[in-house]
Amino acid sequence: MKICFISPYPPKKCGISTYTKEIVDSLVNNNINVTVVPFNCSSDIKYVYSKLKKNNPDIVRIEYALSIYGLLSPLVLAILYIFKIKNKNKTIVNFHEVKKEIDLLGILGIANYFLVSMLFDKIYVHTKEAKEILENKCRINSQKISIIPHSTFNFVDTNYYNKELKAQYKLSNKPIVLYFGFILSDKGIEYLLEAIHHLQIYNPNLVKRIQVIIAGDVRPRSGVFKCFEKKDRQYKNRLKKISKEFQLNETVKFIGFIEEKFVYSLIKLASIAVMPYTKVEQSGVLHRILPLNKPIIASNIGGLQETLKKVGILVKPRNAVAIAEAITLLLKNKNYYKKISNGYKKLSRKLDVSQVNNIFIESLVNP
Repeated sequence: MKICFISPYPPKKCGISTYTKEIVDSLVNNNINVTVVPFNCSSDIKYVYSKLKKNNPDIVRIEYALSIYGLLSPLVLAILYIFKIKNKNKTIVNFHEVKKEIDLLGILGIANYFLVSMLFDKIYVHTKEAKEILENKCRINSQKISIIPHSTFNFVDTNYYNKELKAQYKLSNKPIVLYFGFILSDKGIEYLLEAIHHLQIYNPNLVKRIQVIIAGDVRPRSGVFKCFEKKDRQYKNRLKKISKEFQLNETVKFIGFIEEKFVYSLIKLASIAVMPYTKVEQSGVLHRILPLNKPIIASNIGGLQETLKKVGILVKPRNAVAIAEAITLLLKNKNYYKKISNGYKKLSRKLDVSQVNNIFIESLVNP
């Protein structure tokens, strides 16, 4: 069985690129014949077809989101269709942003997913919510759709650059409350800032003992999506203005993108991670943090809720007070902190990439 992936791929930096590499590496380690056709916004459509023709796979799997392919999406899908007709291979798709894109595009998004789905023999999604949207709104046969959970992330470099990290980003020795990831307008970072402001008023001694790190920056965009980058830069400026207005500059530190070699160390160093998203389907950031067993305070929406509902700390979106209360409880109650951490250990084992790939392979063998 030969599988060919079409997807963003390193060195391109995005969540789907990282996700694909994790899946591919695990399959290769299990002696599955896998090739990748790396795609970015400047990829030549002829190049995609020539790579497919050269590799002649039994199965073509595409990691799909409109934000990846943009205006080239119809051409990429046409290439897959032509290749399928000529070679009688199986085509499958992994949809990453069903809810987000249908919420954004409405009836056009519904029509897009209905038409795109007709090209594929099998559809994968990461959440129950995404499956229900495809079934109920897009009228896609439920037998065609399978839920495969998002796998956790295996860090290549697990060296602990504690001293170097602190020196380079001027971090103190106080416990870290961490936001990690792209700064986008649907990440709800303002509610984390409001939560710290709430604590500043009602529990100032606790605020003096912590540092809040915002690690990440605006996602670079190109083509028709450049307008979203502008919107996100405005959002980042608003966050810094909020921090200044709340007089949080001594507590909150924006450190921007960090070197990849420091990511493991930063998460390991943190005491708590906060994911106060207002919209989400599933999160690669969540699955980076999980293996290090750090308590995560997350919004009870989408894949965050589905993944963490039995072991996590879930709060309503846009609820700064609930975030503040959860931070307080974790920092004051060591037994509760340990309980949450231990729960994540079990969950991480269940979501290990090798376990997730077993589900994928089983679905191919026994559809």
